[in-house]
Amino acid sequence: MIEILILYIISKREKTLYAIRKEIIELFGTFTKPSIGTIHPALQRLLKEGAVTVFEKMSDGGKKSSYYSITKKGFESFKQYQKIL
Repeated sequence: MIEILILYIISKREKTLYAIRKEIIELFGTFTKPSIGTIHPALQRLLKEGAVTVFEKMSDGGKKSSYYSITKKGFESFKQYQKIL
């Protein structure tokens, strides 16, 4: 489940969509290399569930970037996923 990988990655620190993908590949690239087209819908599902929030911040280059962070409900979901595994 891509959702558990996303929650794991953002449980440490908020990240952009591209940073989430990069870290998943760095940590789990042997097993999976998800595309942006896989991660984005999963993030939207997590947003809808209230497990994740998103906020916009100006990046160093002056571009607006969306950052995703885990919520209290997201931590609870993450714990539930861990029990299943």
